[in-house]
Amino acid sequence: MSYTTKLSVDGKRRMQHVAVEGDMDAKEKQERLIEAVVALLDAAPGKRLQVTNLNKALFYLDLVALRDRGSAVTDAVYLAYERGPVAESYKSKLEQLTNLGIIIQDEEGMAKPIVLKKALPSFRYLDDSHRQMATNVATHIGKQSASDVSGWSHKNPGWIAARKRGEQEPINMLLAMQQIMEHDPWLDEPVTEQEQLRLDEKEETVPW
Repeated sequence: MSYTTKLSVDGKRRMQHVAVEGDMDAKEKQERLIEAVVALLDAAPGKRLQVTNLNKALFYLDLVALRDRGSAVTDAVYLAYERGPVAESYKSKLEQLTNLGIIIQDEEGMAKPIVLKKALPSFRYLDDSHRQMATNVATHIGKQSASDVSGWSHKNPGWIAARKRGEQEPINMLLAMQQIMEHDPWLDEPVTEQEQLRLDEKEETVPW
């Protein structure tokens, strides 16, 4: 799936969802996921995140990129599990990263966090802006408990809508993005006197 922005007739940029089969091949998706995981772990406190926090960090990194850049970083499909959004085949993808020697799972303690073992020499798909997004997301989520992170993800409108459809249904990322959208100041500004006069001139004005 790809997401993009389009200039509408009123001159404002609107987000559109364009579903294109095969618009990103499996190899690129895998490389993007590797880069995203490395960027998140590298920025996290102690270069480690609990498993739950890491998958939520991936979800919110994709949402932030979708909001700010018009396209998600990993292009992953997220499923609505009971504990919140989870990237499709998340467990197997972590196993692949472990086999590549990029991450390890700390077996000490109850949390058993995912720890960055090997940094990447360079990034092919994540630019400086993406990595800054990853730093912001990881810094915030890294301080939270897995329970708190899951609880916040349960307030996500995309997750809520998917859960209503059934177990482990795919999440609509445009709907999910609404959780992190900032208030548009244009919507909060009062109507000016000139604008009110133009509204009053119309015969059929909707009160809201």
